[in-house]
Amino acid sequence: NWTALAFDGDNESDYFDTPRSMNISALVDIALLVTNIDFGSKNIGDTDDTDDGSPAPFSLRNNGNVEIEVNITENSTNSLFASQQAPSVYYQFKADNTSGEPGAFDWENSVTVYTNVPRTPTNTTIFKKFNYTDTIDEAQIDINITVPPDESQGYKESTIEFIGYYQVL
Repeated sequence: NWTALAFDGDNESDYFDTPRSMNISALVDIALLVTNIDFGSKNIGDTDDTDDGSPAPFSLRNNGNVEIEVNITENSTNSLFASQQAPSVYYQFKADNTSGEPGAFDWENSVTVYTNVPRTPTNTTIFKKFNYTDTIDEAQIDINITVPPDESQGYKESTIEFIGYYQVL
């Protein structure tokens, strides 16, 4: 709320009687730039991750107008591995900087070491204070998998859900 007062350098008016108000809305808008990760064919015990860029990690951009927090969860009828459902050491994630945009999130308070992927209804905050400024508004999520020793052969898939929200401090 605010009121106005006129001043011409010599004289000033009375305050305007009716207070005015202004509303600034927070916009939470995230875009998933890399939407699929394909690890290809793997054998029992094989480990692979997106740290080296092959395959490419998930990439996320904050298109909103406020710093946000981003949660992650596996939202799927079936977990990636039938023999070891998430959360498990066989399916993990971590936050990472995108090349050319370091500092897009609060590194110390985000999940920057491999952590077990949570499963709905549980989720984990991966990014804290994810920036919206154009030059530092992108970050990536690395995925690490290891094929469990008792996993059956066949096609495997999982759906990861990213949820952005504004955290009023």
